[in-house]
Parts: sequence; structure tokens; C-alpha cells
Amino acid sequence: MDKNRKLIRDIVFIAFYVALALALELVSKMIPFEMPNGGKLELHVIALFVASFHLGWKKGGAVAILAFLVESILGMNSYLISIPVILCDYVFPLLACGIGAIFPKIGKNNIIPGVIGGMILKYASHVISGAYLWVEESEAAGSWASWSFSLGYNAWYCVPTLIAAVILVPLLINAIRKAKNVPFEGIKE
Repeated sequence: MDKNRKLIRDIVFIAFYVALALALELVSKMIPFEMPNGGKLELHVIALFVASFHLGWKKGGAVAILAFLVESILGMNSYLISIPVILCDYVFPLLACGIGAIFPKIGKNNIIPGVIGGMILKYASHVISGAYLWVEESEAAGSWASWSFSLGYNAWYCVPTLIAAVILVPLLINAIRKAKNVPFEGIKE
């Protein structure tokens, strides 16, 4: 495939995965489960993981950043109140999912390790944000109380998201691979 054709193909796939992430975010918003201070089942990470494994971790990271920007422009992100919150609650968590293909192969490929590793990084970013940026007035930032609350609070929606991603990402990748012989640049086999 010549260079221009590959570039056009990559741009089309990046746009597709951004659109898929937006559609899945809308589906997530229809599910009547959301934590009181934000946080819900985040199905859009599925598109980010598949993009990472399909296009490679660099383009997957670009998809994550573009998805965040488009979601923000469309008013889909509710808590854009400061730069640290934007970074810790949106940019870093989505980027962690978008670069899932960077994780090493364990077993027959790197899909499950990439999803789990990306979700652990996503969860860690949310926990740090909760412990330092979303602290109750009666607690000190970084205190044991703020850490323990943040660990539990963020687990309530990150664990179901992890379970959904571990099940759906491999299923989608296998379905795409069977439907057409599409090369997946980010999968290590």
C-alpha cells in the first residue's frame, strides 16, 4: 500500500473510532447508573482499546485525545472545572485506554493485558484525582480518608467498565478479523 493511501486509510479509521467512541458514550449516558459526583459505566473505552490494537498505540492515543476533544465540544463532559481535573479525570484516563496496545504479550497476545493495564492506569488517574482534587471540606487532600474514599468510589464504576471491556474488546477484535482480513498493528502475537 503506498504512503498516501495508507495515510487516508488511517485518517478514515481514526475518524471511525472517534465516532464509535462518541456513540458508545451516548449509550453509556442512557444507562441509568451514575455515581453522585460523576463516574459511570464508560463504554467509549471499548472503541479506544480496539483502535489501539487495530491502528497501534500511537494512533490509538490520538483517537483518545480526539474523542475527548469532540466530547468536550459537544458538552458531553460534565466536570471540566480546572486543568488538573481535565487532565486527571479525562485526558490521562482516556489516553491510558488509547495506548493499550503498548502492553506486552502475555499468553497468546497482548489484548487482555492491554485492556487490564490500560484500565488500571485509568483507575489510578481517577483515584489520584479523587484523593487530591475532589476532597471533602472536612478532609485534607492526600489524607488517608481521602485516599480510602477515592479508592472505593472510583472502583464502583471502573470495575464494571473493566469487566465490560475485557469481554467486549476481544469479541469485537475477533469479529473484525473474521469479517475481513484486516491487519491489527497493535496486537503482539
